[in-house]
Amino acid sequence: MVSDTNRSFPKNRRYRVLTFGLSEGPVASLGGTRVLPDTDIAGVDPTAGTVKE
Repeated sequence: MVSDTNRSFPKNRRYRVLTFGLSEGPVASLGGTRVLPDTDIAGVDPTAGTVKE
């Protein structure tokens, strides 16, 4: 499901989205959604990507 509420977001760029956690084990949200991170926090290089708030 993709939200189209942020119409100012540039649509001509490509991003690779990776997930990370404190470990590489599954993470469950309070709502029950489970995510298997791509890597743990030790495998993240903060200078190699872009973070948007």
